[in-house]
Amino acid sequence: MVDPITRRKVHGRARELSLITTGNRDLMVWWYGGISKNHKAQSIPLVEVFFRELDERNTPGKFSRFPIALNHLGLLRIGSIWNDGRCQSEAILQKEIFTIDFSKDKRRIVSPSQDDQKNTDTGHIISQNDYPLRFSNDKNWLVHFPLKDGKNLLIPCLEFLVRCYGRSAELSRILATYPWDEVKNRFFAPLDQPAPPDQWPVKLRKRMRNGDVVFLAHALYDPYAQKYAKSIYAQLESDFKDGEKYAFIKVAPWFHGPAQIMVNGLWINDGQTFLGLQILGCSDPSGDPIYRDRENTNKTDGTVLDDESGNAWRGAPVRPLTKLPEIFDLTDDEEPDHGSASIEIEELDFIVLGSPRVIVDARRSHTKSSGGHPGNNDTPGTFSGGEHHGTGKGVGYASIYAKTVMESHSTLRDMWDAMLYLKKRHKDIKT
Repeated sequence: MVDPITRRKVHGRARELSLITTGNRDLMVWWYGGISKNHKAQSIPLVEVFFRELDERNTPGKFSRFPIALNHLGLLRIGSIWNDGRCQSEAILQKEIFTIDFSKDKRRIVSPSQDDQKNTDTGHIISQNDYPLRFSNDKNWLVHFPLKDGKNLLIPCLEFLVRCYGRSAELSRILATYPWDEVKNRFFAPLDQPAPPDQWPVKLRKRMRNGDVVFLAHALYDPYAQKYAKSIYAQLESDFKDGEKYAFIKVAPWFHGPAQIMVNGLWINDGQTFLGLQILGCSDPSGDPIYRDRENTNKTDGTVLDDESGNAWRGAPVRPLTKLPEIFDLTDDEEPDHGSASIEIEELDFIVLGSPRVIVDARRSHTKSSGGHPGNNDTPGTFSGGEHHGTGKGVGYASIYAKTVMESHSTLRDMWDAMLYLKKRHKDIKT
């Protein structure tokens, strides 16, 4: 990656206010750094993101760094190229699918800073000749998976967090911001109807996306997954209490056993290491079907009960704007206003490899509450994640997420796979 890169145009609406003042330069996202506290918007952790300036031949050169909201990393993928705050194109990377093992004894957490300590059996973790980092003893952590023929796969821990711990940016923000009791309160609403036998019931809070449910179900019922979910905040809290300005967290797979993962990246270390810079998809863990319900469900068969009229959206962000602005101005310096409009911003789709986990949606015989008035739906000038705080700033709420899609093989095979999945999901339908 010290040679000129090949790039392609991308189409998107996201705009990062943090980069507006960089001038007419092409900057490519190169690496994620440490996490720091956000003193302007306390509910939005920041990540130091490293960029490299591209010259007229598309050769990476000078490093720059900017603090970026953790919940914006899914939009600032490593390899994306920005100019005057707008994503214009991206580097073309190599796509690979690996069959690996997520089990604790089959992977390690490693860091380039260990090179100087001679703590590894693989030589340099990342060759500075192949993919030079801003600091040769970079303190970030990566997940290391052995491959056949003595090769290995490396994935930055922060990339694993924002892509594999659920589908919404809100989920990783919450994990990094609050202790576990508060995390659970923000993830899960109280269950108010029984699930069918042998199913894991999960009732999602209003800010959670449906695609978050597989991770959230395991975080609720699987002690193994819960341990890793809790560790995100615990590591940050420990480092900040010790007076560190930046925290470098270890993020490991939250389920164990064989898995498939699809990544974009490049082969380094004389072809012995694949550096996975972008996670495109992964397989689901096996397990009991998940019974998914929502605080603001629309899966009902009857009319609203009289005593709950107008409460369905109470406490939720205002309904998404129906007319989307041409450019989404995002900020990590301010939190959204109370009662402001919201907008939905899609990251790159997340591909489920292999058989998806069976998810059964709860249905109700009656609606407990109607929508009521959604609030002020004026278009704010700026959008942000985080908690609602204050009014009058002109800042709306940005819900950032990746759609979950199934791996495609061929039209006929995809149709067959879909029918098999529906058969598992709807066992009550007789054929």
